[in-house]
Amino acid sequence: MKTETKAVLVCGFGSIGQRHVRILREMGQ
Repeated sequence: MKTETKAVLVCGFGSIGQRHVRILREMGQ
């Protein structure tokens, strides 16, 4: 269960996470 949820979160965060990181970095700068 834990490993599966982690894999799903990582896969989902792979594309969405990068966008959020870019936005957060732009907001921070």
